[in-house]
Order: sequence, then structure tokens, then C-alpha cells
Amino acid sequence: MSVDAQAIAPLLQEWRMLSVGDRKGILRRLPSEQRLLLQRLAAPAEEAEAPQDQLYRGYSTWLGELLEACENGTAKATHIKPAARRALLDAHEQAASLVEKTGKPSLTEHARSLLQSWKDRL
Repeated sequence: MSVDAQAIAPLLQEWRMLSVGDRKGILRRLPSEQRLLLQRLAAPAEEAEAPQDQLYRGYSTWLGELLEACENGTAKATHIKPAARRALLDAHEQAASLVEKTGKPSLTEHARSLLQSWKDRL
């Protein structure tokens, strides 16, 4: 079955706007042949959307976007008070420095670092 890329582009755009849960639900209900086709078609577009050198790639998408918004002062971060923005960015810097020093920190080391940063603020 041949699929015209221009004809399917609007559908893929709507697909990407769905929540992850909605996507999973739809994929579960599709026959396997259609599911594989949809996954093949959506994969290149999703890979192209993901920035390759994203500064916050070690975090969830939500947190990475929030940190980026705090750093750039974009609309996503306008509801966050300046002190909270600074605290988020400081915690990211500390986590990044911990990774540089020790390689990949354990969960305990990461938690200790974050708690210490909050203690220092008090």
C-alpha cells in the first residue's frame, strides 16, 4: 500500500498533537498491519521534531521544556515566580555539575545534592 506523504501530513500533524495515552489507545485498537504502517510513518516526523543537541535531554520532555522556558523567559514560564525559576535552573546546574564530576550520579547522590541546594537557600 503506497502512501502519499503530502496527503498524510495533516493526519500526522493531528497524531502528534494527541496525548501519549490517546496514541497508545488508538494503536491498541488498530489491526497490526495498520498499526505498523502508522508507526513507520510517524517515526521520521517524531525524530525530526526531537532536537539532537537538546541541553535538557536527560529530563522528561515536560521538565526539559519547562527548564528551557525558564532560561529563555518564554510564555510557558510566565506563571512561575522568578525565585522558583532561578531555583529550577540552579538545581539543573548542580545536577549537571554532579554528572560532570562523577559520571552518572546515583539517585541518592542526586537527591542529596538537591536537598543540599534547598538547605542552602533557607
